[in-house]
Amino acid sequence: MNLLKKLQSIKDLYLFYLVFVVAAVLYLFNITFSDLWIDETFTKRIIEFPLSQMFGLLANDFHPPLYFLLLKIFTSIAGNSDFTLRLFSVMGLLCNIVLCYGVGQRVFGKKGALVFCILVVAIPQMASNSHDARMYTWASLTVTGVFLYAYLYMKSLKTSDLVYLALFTLMSAYTHYYSLIASFWANIFVFFYLVIQKKSDWKFYLIAVAAVVILFLPWLSVLLHQTSSANKDFYIAPLDFPSILALYIGSFMVKFWFEIPSYLMILIVYG
Repeated sequence: MNLLKKLQSIKDLYLFYLVFVVAAVLYLFNITFSDLWIDETFTKRIIEFPLSQMFGLLANDFHPPLYFLLLKIFTSIAGNSDFTLRLFSVMGLLCNIVLCYGVGQRVFGKKGALVFCILVVAIPQMASNSHDARMYTWASLTVTGVFLYAYLYMKSLKTSDLVYLALFTLMSAYTHYYSLIASFWANIFVFFYLVIQKKSDWKFYLIAVAAVVILFLPWLSVLLHQTSSANKDFYIAPLDFPSILALYIGSFMVKFWFEIPSYLMILIVYG
């Protein structure tokens, strides 16, 4: 019986390796086929500045600094070419797949975690974002971590899960403001769950939240400035039914449009 379990575990692991390799090939295929577009050019240029200037320029942009800081470190080692800029985005997605499988096993079991990885790889927007020298793939990684550890902490109430939840929440806040919003609501849910279920651990949870807030305070004034600059003339759509619907189906677009596989994947993933 133990031998059968070991063989099954080895089989599951090799299936994950297969999914990982397929994902890597998919994301790396033709990675430099197109030229850098305007946002990618901004990314490439801004990381060439010294850190003090880079943070000052980012304060007048509409994004937090973590992605640019990590990319600057990465390109200082690997070089600042179009390939390495986009390679860093691919690495974000591959790390996300490892997270989905490694941590996902505690949520879905081994087979469920493998299916989870396959569904993530199947989303067209993931492949599209892998060819963008932007922060979106790393934002997806941080949000995935938040939701996985939010569930695990509610289930286990382990300090280690709370620490990882706080860490991924902080990284989300410093990676993209949409991931900050997603992490905010996930944590609101965790808090009310603990209170409604009368878990005494809500006090420890608030301490972790307070630590995240304190660590985000240095950038909060910048966020408020960016919000006031963007609230009237930016591309963010008004909050209505079409814009809400777009949040749930937009990830299946091939760059800027839908194709037949997009609709199929919407049915498969939500099914």
